[in-house]
Amino acid sequence: MPINNKYNKNVGTPITILTATTTGAGDLYALTSNVRQSLAFQAILSVGTASVDIEVSLNGVDVCDTPAATIALSANSDGVTTSAAWGYWRANVTAIAGGGTLTVLASN
Repeated sequence: MPINNKYNKNVGTPITILTATTTGAGDLYALTSNVRQSLAFQAILSVGTASVDIEVSLNGVDVCDTPAATIALSANSDGVTTSAAWGYWRANVTAIAGGGTLTVLASN
């Protein structure tokens, strides 16, 4: 499971952590905010329906079975925020239908 250390710093401006047209998990990102106080995730779907889990890990290897959040979409945009102190984050598309493209952004 690769870790994208390019973003092992304060996120600041939104970054794309996943762009997908099929199900599956993206790379783990070492996303931090100032002392990991809060992060925001936004999912954007062009058409169709989709569900994406925001998954977490403390060690960058073992991803928790229970997602930190789930975002369900129907050709729109939605998001979640978290104040949890997880060190590593990824987006995992659990369902997508209708031929759309799903983009997941992260920021603090």
